[in-house]
Amino acid sequence: MSALARLKTWWQSRRPRPLNELLVVEFDDLEVRVRVLGELEESWNQAFQWAHVKRVCFKDEGMWQSDTMYISLSDRVKPVVVPTEAKGGHAFFGAL
Repeated sequence: MSALARLKTWWQSRRPRPLNELLVVEFDDLEVRVRVLGELEESWNQAFQWAHVKRVCFKDEGMWQSDTMYISLSDRVKPVVVPTEAKGGHAFFGAL
């Protein structure tokens, strides 16, 4: 293995994984599910019914971070947080 290949392998092992490899958003006509794929706290695993959505807030995080959706629900105090760069996040934003 060349020095350049070793350096590339080392660099890729040190950089953070993108959100679409760590978190997935899935939905159907009744429910939305946010699931952890790896290296995130289990508290990111969440599910809620479309019928319980009260309000949606969108936060633009600029070019260097993932934009975020805050979903207020009628049956919970704390909102659900969904990054748009999660796998399926853009489709979910479109469905909202």
